[in-house]
Amino acid sequence: MHALSFHHEMQRYDNNLYLKISKSTGSAYRTTSDKPLTRFDPFSVMMYQENRQMTRKNDDPIWKLKTSKERCQELSELNKVALNIIFKPCYNETKHFQPKLSAHTEMLYCGRQVMSTHNQIGESTTDGNCGPSNWANCAACRVIKQIKHSETETSEIPTLKKCLENGKWQGLSGLFYCGKNIKIPISRQHVVQTMDYHAMTVEWSSIQVIQ
Repeated sequence: MHALSFHHEMQRYDNNLYLKISKSTGSAYRTTSDKPLTRFDPFSVMMYQENRQMTRKNDDPIWKLKTSKERCQELSELNKVALNIIFKPCYNETKHFQPKLSAHTEMLYCGRQVMSTHNQIGESTTDGNCGPSNWANCAACRVIKQIKHSETETSEIPTLKKCLENGKWQGLSGLFYCGKNIKIPISRQHVVQTMDYHAMTVEWSSIQVIQ
């Protein structure tokens, strides 16, 4: 991701909120002034492994999701979101990226099998596809800001609009969270329902990242 202008995760300007970094570290740990595209992501492929020079601050509950101190070797969900914010996805029939609005969740889904890795506690709620039988959508669908119905008519994604108005946000797994402390069972059954789609065109635009 360096070749695409991305810095290391531990170089964020707000790194002091999540990490304890020794002053004797090298340039790879030096703080930058760039505005982060997503919330802090310990699963980022751009995040070094923890060592004597850099340790976690357990104040942020995000660390409860990551038990290992090793560096992740694959792109995280938030890495994918950040890449899609910078390099906008294009509506493309030949590449099978044709997101449609679900009448059931009022979220966009493209149906591609691109969701094999998800940072979720307990049993995953995705079958590997971006819809239609699971709630979380892929990183490309999550950065779409508006739906374009015609040359003169656009609207916001209904679920995103309602959740933001009620202080909820879409988490790093793609699911929605309200901020309340609840117990999540390790094993749970998920109801699979077929969702109806409404065909539409899409207006691509950068979206303020939901944290």
